Amino acid sequence: MLRLLKQEDFAILFASELARSPRYLVSLAAIGKAHGVSIPFLKKLARDLRKAGLVESKEGAGGGYRLAKGAKFISVLDVMEAVGKRKQEIMVRTYIKKQCPLYTHCLPQAIRERLGEALRGSLRTISLHDLTHQSV
Repeated sequence: MLRLLKQEDFAILFASELARSPRYLVSLAAIGKAHGVSIPFLKKLARDLRKAGLVESKEGAGGGYRLAKGAKFISVLDVMEAVGKRKQEIMVRTYIKKQCPLYTHCLPQAIRERLGEALRGSLRTISLHDLTHQSV
């Protein structure tokens, strides 16, 4: 089971909320109130997502955030990589050299690399649109 980092979990939630309201600017206050998330934390996520080119913002009265492109074109992996500390290393922990002293790529590293590639591939295929328009 994939364990999301806190910032990844809330960034997906934040981006999904924007995907649900593509025609409107959504305020951090509205998202924070709806989901019990602090505005300073949401500001940090919004900054990271904006820096990655996934969201855009308008300041001032009536301002807020919206996706920078269509929800179909933003994957869960895009969002996770924009805010996550692990970037390309989702679920891939490599062994340090002392555990595999003779080989650069020992079997556990190869297994983790393959699993990580498969997971990244799957996350790349799930868009924000998919998350917000699935029937539950």
